[in-house]
Amino acid sequence: TRCSRDWSSDVCSSDLESWRRTQRHAPGEIDVFRRILVPLDGSALAEAAFGIATLLADPAGAQIRLLTVRPTDDDARVEAVDTLAAARERLAARWSGPISTHVLEGNAVAGIQGEAVAWDADLVAMTTHGRGGLARAWLGSVSDRFIRATDRPVLVLRPPDRSEEHT
Repeated sequence: TRCSRDWSSDVCSSDLESWRRTQRHAPGEIDVFRRILVPLDGSALAEAAFGIATLLADPAGAQIRLLTVRPTDDDARVEAVDTLAAARERLAARWSGPISTHVLEGNAVAGIQGEAVAWDADLVAMTTHGRGGLARAWLGSVSDRFIRATDRPVLVLRPPDRSEEHT
C-alpha cells in the first residue's frame, strides 16, 4: 500500500501499478475509472467522497455505486435503504451520471471487498473519520482494514479540519 499526504487528504491505493498491469488495454488507450464504488456509513462525512468520485467519473462516463453495509437486522436494513436513497438523491442533485445503490448485511470490510469484486469496481472512493494513534488502535478503522484486505485501487479521504490530529 502506498500513501501520500497533503494538506487536505490522505490518498492511499493498493499497488495501483500492479493492478493496471492486469488490465487489458488497446494500444494508446489510457486508464479510466468506469465503475467507482463509494461505501457509505450514513454520516455526512462519508458523503465527502462524492466530490472526488464525480470528478473522476465525469471524463469516462463512469458509473457510481453507493454501498452501505449494515448489521443483520430488519430494522437496520429498512433504515439503511432509506438512508441510501436519500444519499443517492443528494448525489443525483449534483451529478447526472448513472448511480446505483446496494445494501449488504454483515461485516463492513468483507461487504465492501465482496461488492468491489462482484461489481468489478475500478476504484473504491471512501472517507475515514481521521482518527489517529490510540483512538484508531482502539476503535479500528474500516478504511484502514479495507485497504489492507483489497487488491483494488482505493482513494481514502480524511476530513481536512482534523488534519492536525494525525501523527
